[in-house]
Amino acid sequence: MKTAIAIRHVCFEDLGTLEPLLQARGYTVRYVDAAVDDLHALDVASPDLMIVLGGPIGAFDDALYPFITAEMALVRQRLDSRRPLLGICLGAQMIARALGARVGSMGVKEIGYAPLTLTLEGEASPLAALGRVPVLHWHGDQFDIPADAVRLAGTDVCPHQAFALGRHVLALQCHLEADVQQIEHWLVGHACELSQAGLDPRELRTQAHALQPLLSAAAQAVFGDWLDRAEADQPSHAHRMAAPTPDQPLGFGMPDWQPRPLPGPVTLHGSTCRVEPLSAAAHAESLFHAYQQDRQGRDWAYLSVGPFDTLEQYRHHVEHITRHQDPLHYAVVDSSTGLAVGTLALMRQQPEHGVIEVGFVSFSPALQRSRMATEAHFLLMSYVFETLRYRRCEWKCDSLNERSRHAAERLGFQPEGVFRQAFIYKGRNRDTAWFAVTDQDWPLLQNAFQAWLDERNFDAQGQQLRRLQCLRESLQS
Repeated sequence: MKTAIAIRHVCFEDLGTLEPLLQARGYTVRYVDAAVDDLHALDVASPDLMIVLGGPIGAFDDALYPFITAEMALVRQRLDSRRPLLGICLGAQMIARALGARVGSMGVKEIGYAPLTLTLEGEASPLAALGRVPVLHWHGDQFDIPADAVRLAGTDVCPHQAFALGRHVLALQCHLEADVQQIEHWLVGHACELSQAGLDPRELRTQAHALQPLLSAAAQAVFGDWLDRAEADQPSHAHRMAAPTPDQPLGFGMPDWQPRPLPGPVTLHGSTCRVEPLSAAAHAESLFHAYQQDRQGRDWAYLSVGPFDTLEQYRHHVEHITRHQDPLHYAVVDSSTGLAVGTLALMRQQPEHGVIEVGFVSFSPALQRSRMATEAHFLLMSYVFETLRYRRCEWKCDSLNERSRHAAERLGFQPEGVFRQAFIYKGRNRDTAWFAVTDQDWPLLQNAFQAWLDERNFDAQGQQLRRLQCLRESLQS
């Protein structure tokens, strides 16, 4: 299975007609939302394809949108890898900027459908499949052609509409990916821009419907041809794998590795609790009241959020964090009461490497140091290793958070060191302690969890008879 990563700037400007083509060619597509996801943790060298999508901001607006600095670094890393990279509109401008070309305002808006005029190089490129089919333009910025790149197309309004760098980089100012359904989202999402430009959305809608059959087929041909050429230039995995030598040992080979699925909104059932997708409507009220049992707010000291003074504040927080796939938050629900008593999340998801982190663990006093707490972690770890088949599950915390460090080691996470001055939160420094469990560790841990959770390991008062660590040690000996 091949992997494609798509960096998105607004939710309705997605891959459009390109996504089903990628899926048909065997790609697993992962979206990254540039403004909200952690770009610093993103690996852009490994995926088979990277696509940087469009958006209503400028490629040079770093001061207004600081994430652009991190995104530009990712684009440069991808260019350095010499692996297939596609930029659309804003994405094309970012590629041009990363290659040292000037990017700036045109002074006018180019919005509407018009054909491209191809250069001689463009006529020999995948864009030749367009012929004179009008394509969608929606931009007010433009780029110069970078050094070593080849101009492929232009229009009367914008002479630099597309360029290529080798066969692995294609930058398009126009929107070949947009289909009729997507255009309707644009007409609503960019209503102010259309009004300011004096454009009637009804005309654009009529054009979109009239051109859809021709444009869809032409776009599929363009993207398909480009992918054929870009993929053909990529060395096979076998050729990329170096052989170890006596003076240069290498990690064990994984020639059959396939990227793993992203975690999803699953419900995991245990005997004392269930772990289910976090929802403001279903869980915010019970969680808020459960957290109120921590009168001094000490449980929030090592988290980047909280404490919350009102239910409305906490409800707003839950609504915000549940809008995103990464982190993906879950609620821990007490099976005996049906009330949520804590949350945790799967975050820093790296399906291409099979690596994920359990984080944002926020257990109320009713859940802490309980059988439910252990079972909740067991359910989530089982999902990671048994269902998703990830190779590594991480746990990170403030190095001063003794309770979190103790919990990690009790659950079987092995310490891997401290990253000093890792970041700043709540106005103070954090040194981050790292822990992890690998798929090689998991079978032993799984057996120990199952033995500990067994009813026979608890007395009539519900107290454990054997500690989890002792069970692990006895199974290991």
